[in-house]
Amino acid sequence: MSENFAESLHSFLKERTRDSHRRLDRNSMLRSLLDNGLTESVYGDVLQAMYAFYAAVEPQILAYLERSALPFDYRERVKLPLLANDLSRLDRKPVPPVETMPDLIQDAELIAALYVLEGATLGGQMIVKSLTSKHAGLPVEFYTGYGTFTQQRWREFWLFAEVYCPQSDWCVAGDYAVSLFALLESRLSGE
Repeated sequence: MSENFAESLHSFLKERTRDSHRRLDRNSMLRSLLDNGLTESVYGDVLQAMYAFYAAVEPQILAYLERSALPFDYRERVKLPLLANDLSRLDRKPVPPVETMPDLIQDAELIAALYVLEGATLGGQMIVKSLTSKHAGLPVEFYTGYGTFTQQRWREFWLFAEVYCPQSDWCVAGDYAVSLFALLESRLSGE
């Protein structure tokens, strides 16, 4: 398949989740990460909210990939240990996973879940720059993500998505991505 196909899938998911992205961009907890006045307490709250979200999503991704024949290794991308390390450095404990996670039952939903998490890792690059310049000393393993390999991993994800999410499944992927964004947003809003 051509690279244009992947760009079209990317464009479709980006457009389908545009409102979700905007709501997250306006979320006060996430916005606080870019503020000069960020406190360790608020940062810990954000990390705990992210942990609850990732603790619900990542096990489903891993389980789905284990029972499918899809050639995508998420094990090297898992963020829960990074979040746990950051929380530990703040003397915070991981929190239970969110309970309303929609079941991941088809390839298009896997692509959507990966889109949300890999996109968050990409966005974390902007956050880690702000955190390290304004709040040296805060633990940033989670937001560092893959470090210098983040762009490469993003491209690898799209090469996978191009093959395993045919256009007939784009709406399923878009709807699932929106549901995950809503779940993350509700967790970051304290719901």
